[in-house]
Amino acid sequence: DIKSLLVLPLHIGRELNGFIGFDNVIETGSWADNDITLLRISSEILGNALERKRAEEKLKRYQFMVESAHDAIFFKDLESCYIIANNKTLETFGLPKEKVIEKNDYELMSNKKEAKKNIEDDQLVFKTSKPKETIKHMTGADGKEYWFQAIKVPQYDRKGNIVGLVGIARDITERKQAEEEIIRTKEYLQNIINSASEVIISFDKNNRVTTWNKTAEHVTGYKARDVVGRPLTTLTVFDKSHELSNAIKR
Repeated sequence: DIKSLLVLPLHIGRELNGFIGFDNVIETGSWADNDITLLRISSEILGNALERKRAEEKLKRYQFMVESAHDAIFFKDLESCYIIANNKTLETFGLPKEKVIEKNDYELMSNKKEAKKNIEDDQLVFKTSKPKETIKHMTGADGKEYWFQAIKVPQYDRKGNIVGLVGIARDITERKQAEEEIIRTKEYLQNIINSASEVIISFDKNNRVTTWNKTAEHVTGYKARDVVGRPLTTLTVFDKSHELSNAIKR
């Protein structure tokens, strides 16, 4: 049986996580100050050790999430040097981690204009203490072109001082290429429409003109810039041009 018991709380950080104690099964009695001090020190040492272990476990989980992310995730210091760069970031640079860490974009990127813009964005975040969102173009080490949708957010120490930034950049290269292909296709079709010898016009569900080609301009005397967006009923040319009216009916 326990004759005497000394118990102190065990904290991990500020959170109560249990108790630590001494017991005496031989005799009852009060505990000496040295025993209490020893137990308090033991409690603090054990609490700190458990806190470090918990922090290490959280850090490992966090590192796994960062490293396995499909987005480029990085941390920079106030000199715009990379402190942490995940696999996607390294892949974009085409460089191993040891050649990226503690370097800035100007040292890493072949396109110095793009590098300068990146660093200017960093400094704007530090100066304004506000996040910065941007769509940016980047040329990789292998010459491959990327488009990223990026956000940079200031990072603070415990005293509220900015110590750097964290950035997340999503690769939108395929989306950007698709958008550019749509633009090229529209331009190609517009060139075909404008070079056609027939009158070609189109209008939306509200009867407003959306297409007015060069032949329509020649036949009617109306320029596309003066017609597109206007309702068909406001154009007196339809009363004057039998050819255009027939084209519309067809």
